[in-house]
Amino acid sequence: MAMQPLTVVQLDFLPASYRQQTARRRDRRWRAVIFVGGVLLLSGAWIYRVLDRRAAQHNFDILSAPHQTAVLNEKAWQAAKERLRRANLEADLITYLRHPWTTSQTLSAIAGPMPDTMRLTELKIVRETARNRDSAAPQVRNPAAPPDKAESQTPDPQRDLARLREEYDNQRVVVLLSGEALDGAAPYDYIRRLAASDVFVQAEVTSLQRETSAARKSTPLSQFQARAVVRPGIGQPGASEAAPKPQLARARVDASTEAPANRTAMSIR
Repeated sequence: MAMQPLTVVQLDFLPASYRQQTARRRDRRWRAVIFVGGVLLLSGAWIYRVLDRRAAQHNFDILSAPHQTAVLNEKAWQAAKERLRRANLEADLITYLRHPWTTSQTLSAIAGPMPDTMRLTELKIVRETARNRDSAAPQVRNPAAPPDKAESQTPDPQRDLARLREEYDNQRVVVLLSGEALDGAAPYDYIRRLAASDVFVQAEVTSLQRETSAARKSTPLSQFQARAVVRPGIGQPGASEAAPKPQLARARVDASTEAPANRTAMSIR
């Protein structure tokens, strides 16, 4: 017969209270381990947070000076940009005011090519509305009226230039001439010279009549009337980019000293 294996039966003679006490001691050890681990974990997280904050503060201190410099440079650039814009507005206004031909330049251009065989009896320098702008003539604002909110925020040079353009851009300077000539062809030659000058963009004889009175049989005179349109200056409507820049008149027009008494008799109105 085969031998049956012996079965060892373990008998626990310890009381239940002892086993419970052992379990409680084991639980206390694990709780202590968990508590210490939690404290170490929280301490490590706090230390990492402190170190990270110090590193961030250090990086901020490093970048703070360049950032402040960049902010100051940006403000300086914006200020320079604003000054440049205002300077451009003032330059536009000064250009608009300086380029129109002065009265002395106009008179010098009129008296220069005049022949000895003719004289002016009347000269008028007037402003007239251009024919092609009558329908679009702007409404001139009353200077005494208080400015609106949008206009009050506009820089002074820009506002002044807008007012000048509103008032004068639809007008052109015209010279009206009346005179007498011994030669009937002299007025046409004179007007042709005016039209070729830099001051005028257009000139024409509007009327020519020959005086046939008995007192003038020996030396008949031709009564003529003409008109000349002054060339617009740079920055004004109708001016070309290649328009000549007005130069100061080289000679002062003085009918009493530079022209014979029987040659010119001017009355400016």
